[in-house]
Amino acid sequence: MGEAKRNRDKRAADLLAWLERWDFPPSDAEANLVREIEKLESVQVRRYPGEVLRQMRMPPNQCHANTQFMVDNDPDGRCRQVSGWLFQVGNYVLHSVVERGEDLFCVTPYPVPVTDTFSFIPDPKIEWVENSKGKEAYRDGYRIEYGVRSDPLETIRINEVVRERIKNGIHPLKAGEPPFD
Repeated sequence: MGEAKRNRDKRAADLLAWLERWDFPPSDAEANLVREIEKLESVQVRRYPGEVLRQMRMPPNQCHANTQFMVDNDPDGRCRQVSGWLFQVGNYVLHSVVERGEDLFCVTPYPVPVTDTFSFIPDPKIEWVENSKGKEAYRDGYRIEYGVRSDPLETIRINEVVRERIKNGIHPLKAGEPPFD
C-alpha cells in the first residue's frame, strides 16, 4: 500500500471517528448550554506558525494538553489556560488556548491549511475536574466531552452525508465540505 493511500485511509478513519463523537442524543441541557454560549463575546486568537508547532512537537487535536504543557513549562509563570468554544459547522467545539498577559494564542496544529487568526469564545464558566480518567471539562454541572451542537438533528444528518461520501470514495478532505444536501 502506498503512502498516499495510507494517509487517505488515516484521514478517513480520523474523520469517521470525529463524526461518531458528535452523534450523541440531543438533550435540554445541551440546548440550554448553546443558548448561554450564544450570549458570550468572541475574540480573535492567533495561531503559532506551523513550523514552530512542529519544532515544539505539539500534536494535533490535543489543545487542552498542549495548552497545559505551555502553562506547566512557562519559566515566568505568566501563561494560563483559557477554555472556550470554536464555532464549526453548527457546533461549538470545546477548545483551549494560552493567555500570556493580554495575548491569546493557540498552540495546537490544525491538520489542514487554516488562517493565522480565528474567532474564539472564552467561557469563564468552564472548569476542569481531575478524576481517575484525567481531567474532564464541566460547565454548571454539565460534562462537556467534545462540544455542543446548535442543531443536533442537523449535525447528525450532515454526519450521515459525510459518511456516505467517504463510503463512495470521496477524499476525506472533500467529503466534509459543504454543501450537505
